[in-house]
Amino acid sequence: MLLAVLTGGCVSLSPAQIPASSLDAGTGNGWQADPANSTAVEGGWFSKRSVDAYIDRADDDRGHPGRMTVVSLRGLLSPDREELRERVEEQIRQNAEQNGLELETQTNEGQRDLGNGARSYFVTFNATAAAEGSVFASDAEVRLLGEVFRCTGGATVVITGSAQISSSESVGGVATSEDRDPRTWAEIVRDPVGTVDGFRGQGLVYSIDCGG
Repeated sequence: MLLAVLTGGCVSLSPAQIPASSLDAGTGNGWQADPANSTAVEGGWFSKRSVDAYIDRADDDRGHPGRMTVVSLRGLLSPDREELRERVEEQIRQNAEQNGLELETQTNEGQRDLGNGARSYFVTFNATAAAEGSVFASDAEVRLLGEVFRCTGGATVVITGSAQISSSESVGGVATSEDRDPRTWAEIVRDPVGTVDGFRGQGLVYSIDCGG
């Protein structure tokens, strides 16, 4: 009897992912899956978790580098709105720490509709790369996104995205030139109505597939 109860309460998880058609293979945008920082579905009977990571190293000299992480979660109980916001903030802090970024000002916050039919909550921040490391240049200006939504299948999806916006060269501590290019950031955040920073189109977050 106990086994039947436990088995009936077992959860399953179909991870949310960015479709291949939205990555480099389908668009030539430089974004690729990052298996080294991804994890398959893990957990017990009552909760599951997976991480799908993506990276644009800007190896083709097209724009600046960027990173994205899509965390899919599912448990017997669905988190409330406050818990969802806390998870977004936690993921942003982890993203900043892992990539050597110093968070500065919050620039935007709100809700929007995604291509998968979900309504999300998002927040954006400015940051500075504290030191050379990860994929971002030292002292570069970086923009961060945290976003969360629920798939119709029951999974909670927490997204973090970060993209270098500009880098500068200096002589004797004096800036001599600046290379500003927000296209990688735009690839992450854009949607048909330009909710985030006015960038329109079908961006990586907008295009996320809930996985069935």
